[in-house]
Amino acid sequence: DCIRTRGARTPTRKVSVNSRGVARGVARVLRRTIIAVCVCAATTLSLPAQGVTTDDTLRLTLHDVEARVLRDNPLVRISQLDASLARADIVTARLRPNPQLNVNADILPTGGGRYDPNSKQYGLQLQLPVERGNKRGLRTAVAERVADVTEARIRDVAREQLVAARIAWSELQAAHASLRIGELTYSTFDRLVELTRSRFEARQISEVEYSRIIVERGRASVERDARRLNVRQAETAIATLLGVAGPIVPRDSLVPLTRNRLTLDSLVTLALLHRPDVDAARRGAAVAAADQRLQEAIAHPDLSLSLDYTMQQTIPMYGVSVSVPIPQFNRNQGERQKVLVRQSQARLQYDAIALQVRGDVKRALDAFESNRGTLARFMDSGSDGILRRALAAKSSAEFAYRNGATSLLELLDAERTYNDIYRAYVDVVAQFNKNSALLDEAVGVLPEHD
Repeated sequence: DCIRTRGARTPTRKVSVNSRGVARGVARVLRRTIIAVCVCAATTLSLPAQGVTTDDTLRLTLHDVEARVLRDNPLVRISQLDASLARADIVTARLRPNPQLNVNADILPTGGGRYDPNSKQYGLQLQLPVERGNKRGLRTAVAERVADVTEARIRDVAREQLVAARIAWSELQAAHASLRIGELTYSTFDRLVELTRSRFEARQISEVEYSRIIVERGRASVERDARRLNVRQAETAIATLLGVAGPIVPRDSLVPLTRNRLTLDSLVTLALLHRPDVDAARRGAAVAAADQRLQEAIAHPDLSLSLDYTMQQTIPMYGVSVSVPIPQFNRNQGERQKVLVRQSQARLQYDAIALQVRGDVKRALDAFESNRGTLARFMDSGSDGILRRALAAKSSAEFAYRNGATSLLELLDAERTYNDIYRAYVDVVAQFNKNSALLDEAVGVLPEHD
């Protein structure tokens, strides 16, 4: 038998029948191991997440993550308290002004000189403020419009955190899928090292070829450790968004999300209808309009109605008085001017956000469609599919190796190329799902959860 290797050639040597039998047995086991490992690599992405878990481990799906973010995310919970503050402002705006009671006692003795008891006087005055111009109703209207803006901003915070969680979830799924590929690659090279040691000791392969396999196993070990770190970091990121401390393991595999194709104009129309920041800007204009009516009403002075009771020299007296400020100088001119400026700002802000919406949707749609095309090149079932070609090249290398037409190193190169392409496919799927989440953020359509 003549064993050809890359970079080295061993001379033809005669071996006994028993030696040939051992060599063929080792080669047979080696081929079966490589084929089994390659079959596992071809299906690794569709497998569920594996690994040792503890009682504190959370096994979640994307639906679970979305529900937990809307319920437990720290920033979402903090923003939801703003709704309570806004409702308290409505309560304050509905309150009527308090009446005022004045008590007086005049001509009382000081302890010296002559004093006539009949000269002392006592009095009570009850002042009742009377607001004109429906100020209380207008204050309430302003507070209610502000509460509407607050609700829109709360939904905007939820939108941002939800998209951040979906992106972090895609990264966690990709990290687990990449780790499984790294562990499978390391296992492949580890078995090859063990199986080729006997061939090296029997001088059937060169030392260079055997060292090459050991080096490849070391590189696979380094990559596996790096991917384990990526998993831990991705778990920390998603746990922070969910407001939990325990480890998290995906229950669903990394697969491309499905969505219908929509045109740019239709997506922009949806964004203008559904985006919370657009809604907040629209409601901000309503706040400015309500505030203008309130400031115009404040220019009208309020009345103060007084009911008086006086005891003077043992004679009770009653009276009614009205206090009316004269708006000679202060007619709320400054606030009335400011509210006009706020109305202009609200209109400009809405126009700016509407313009920004179109840019956001276009950028997100371009990235999504570009990534969709890249993903299609990987998943094409025809001859142009990258995964299909890589698998075909690996299968050809396996066939050639079984028939002695290629070296072990060429088979390893084909195996490593396929694994690299599969890892690239994982990255493309994860980026595709991220771009899908970013497109949802740009459009403002959020999933509904109980």
